[in-house]
Amino acid sequence: MLKVIHTLGIVLLLNTILLAQPYKMLSFRAGGGLSATTFPTAATAISGQNNSQKATTVATYMAGIGLNIPIAGRLSFQPELTYIRKGYGLDYTQNGVKATGTYFFNYIEVPLFVKIAFASDRFRFFAFAGPSVGYGLNGKFDQKAVSGANTISQAGKVVFGEGQSTSSIQYYSKNSFQQLDIGAQGGIAVGTRVGTGLFLLELRGGFGLTDFSKNEESKFRAGMIALSYGIPLGSVGNAQ
Repeated sequence: MLKVIHTLGIVLLLNTILLAQPYKMLSFRAGGGLSATTFPTAATAISGQNNSQKATTVATYMAGIGLNIPIAGRLSFQPELTYIRKGYGLDYTQNGVKATGTYFFNYIEVPLFVKIAFASDRFRFFAFAGPSVGYGLNGKFDQKAVSGANTISQAGKVVFGEGQSTSSIQYYSKNSFQQLDIGAQGGIAVGTRVGTGLFLLELRGGFGLTDFSKNEESKFRAGMIALSYGIPLGSVGNAQ
């Protein structure tokens, strides 16, 4: 009896391992979440009795493609090409003037994930992590300042480069701001077979390792919920 139980246990284990085998797959994903930028304590309290500054989160989104490449066993390598909007909000007062602002920056990003797979008869489970490199393309801003009965609003686009900022264009000098964002990302996912492919629900998180502003600590943070659909390339064998 014990031998039968052991045999069944080994068969089930091998079946789980075979089901969890990663295979080459092209995936498409899109999602939304929250983004923010960290600031040190010194940056959140501007010198002056009535002056203060507080960073807030903003809603954002991403979309991209990835290629899952088997390495060995349950492990695979998944490079991605992603369009992602990062940003932050600011609430601040200065000399009695209360102001708010939201700032968004559009990036092309390349995450490089190492991925591990687990599986049951119906579901696939994944965990992944790795470095990422992003390049800022452009952005937009929206600001409002209130002083007594007066309200001043400005909104427009962000340009990485040199120029004289106006009420509708803000220039972010490369001498003061990093256009390249190096960071790390990771997450988990659960999926099931739909048609010939794999449908996934992903929970992702990312954090920057470089400061967006060269003058102070200002690292991007982002959390995303994404939907993904993967299309197997070639034979998948027992992976389905």
